[in-house]
Amino acid sequence: MGLPHLLDSWPKGRDIVQIQISEYKNTPIIDCRLWYAATDGELRPGPKGLTLPLDALPRLSNALLQAVSFARAKGLLPEGGGQ
Repeated sequence: MGLPHLLDSWPKGRDIVQIQISEYKNTPIIDCRLWYAATDGELRPGPKGLTLPLDALPRLSNALLQAVSFARAKGLLPEGGGQ
């Protein structure tokens, strides 16, 4: 199946946000998590994150699109911003 599959990542302070499709107990999941650099330099998953079964992905995606529209309408996020 080729999992985990990293979709995107970006820095957040000293940590890194990673969005990936992975598996947990043979169930596909979407995992949005903060990762940190351990003392040995290896990237490790932190305890803060959101993990949902993959069948929740369409609903999550819809909610995030609504959040972007709302934030832009309120002037909280500029057009084209947040890429």
